[in-house]
Amino acid sequence: MNVLFVGGSDPSGVSGVQRDARVAWSMGAHPLSVVTAVTAQNTSEFAGVQPVRRKMVRQQLDAVLSDFEVSAVKVGMLWSADIAGVVADSLKDVGAPMALDPVVRSTTGGALLDDSARRALLERVVPLAGIVTPNAYEAGYLTGTNVGDTGAARAAARQICEMGAAAAVVTGVASGGEVVDVLYDGRFQEMGGRRLDSGHRGGGCTFSAIIACHMAAGRAAAEAAVLARDAVRVSILESTSLGAGRRVAADPRGSELALAIDRLAAVPYVARLIPECQTNFVYAAPDSASPDQVLGIAGRMVRTGDSVVRAGMVVPGGSRHVASAVCAVRTRFPELLSAANIRYSAGVVSAMVREGFVVAFYDRGREPLDVKGSGSSVAWGVSEAASASEAAPDAVCHRGDFGKEPMTIIFGADPGEVVSKIRRISDGMRRRAPGGSPLS
Repeated sequence: MNVLFVGGSDPSGVSGVQRDARVAWSMGAHPLSVVTAVTAQNTSEFAGVQPVRRKMVRQQLDAVLSDFEVSAVKVGMLWSADIAGVVADSLKDVGAPMALDPVVRSTTGGALLDDSARRALLERVVPLAGIVTPNAYEAGYLTGTNVGDTGAARAAARQICEMGAAAAVVTGVASGGEVVDVLYDGRFQEMGGRRLDSGHRGGGCTFSAIIACHMAAGRAAAEAAVLARDAVRVSILESTSLGAGRRVAADPRGSELALAIDRLAAVPYVARLIPECQTNFVYAAPDSASPDQVLGIAGRMVRTGDSVVRAGMVVPGGSRHVASAVCAVRTRFPELLSAANIRYSAGVVSAMVREGFVVAFYDRGREPLDVKGSGSSVAWGVSEAASASEAAPDAVCHRGDFGKEPMTIIFGADPGEVVSKIRRISDGMRRRAPGGSPLS
């Protein structure tokens, strides 16, 4: 999926279109970038801004929109009324959902929106937005009010929607010892949590970029905002010191899985290991309690001839069956956080045995009827196999059932370990094949 990011350039890579691109990549989307302004900033200070000429902004937009099918758009820094107008004119007929992050100033103090641009932003850009994501200060700037509590945030979010936006979420509203995000899309929803350290950069960009990626995958704005809030809080908690100044919000957790998916697709002859139902690849956080919380591909890894491509983005709840397998195996072996399914064959089993894998089996023919009807076959089978295994299984297999394809699920502590095991299976099968021919 292609997600278009329109905004400023940050040479430190902490915010702006550079940050947006990192988020998109971590979720398995392809980032497209249109630069509206060049800034000079880092983790400590903001030194200056130079807007891009109106004609060049239009040419960038024309270049992207004439060549790519865009699944979602995020608009960030616009700087001037002229640039806001060009962006609005170019995006009004795109037809893709848009998240608007109405940045007014940098965390390090620099202005990101000229005062003369406010009217153009409100009249031309806000009405195009599927969701607007201001923090409390930005919500006050847009509405001309003081957003100091949740009541004011509710009024501001409703007012932004009255300007034409489909939804608005006002973030970072102080409420006692908590910070609350107020969402409005025709009804209100408040999402509270303990206040996190505010001495970081990148959180706001990450939040709106994640929303755009979820909207590209077909999620409604409100659902995207809830998922993004959970993800960005983890990013802030895991922030790191990259420069001499403020800490930087970490990349979303999906980045490790996205990298592993690309590595798996590059394994020689891995296409021969993709089953008829295709492959999913998942990664659970240690505190994941259900498949909806497990990162997976909202689609599959699909065999196309002799190669494998990812069809879908990396999102929580992206997989039901393989995510259920991870949740099931973790009840006995909590260290196993990642898994991918590959095809079952005698050759696959032989390769695993030669590699010294711990291989567990279950019989789908013994599956209780109530389990068959509930759609929890994989969780039941993996639980059965894990309970009978003395050591953490590297793989759990079943030989199929009526109308059900045989399957192998490879487990690991992290996505990299899963890729390593599948590579060993592929290499082992090729070594045993006559002349090192492709897998049979």
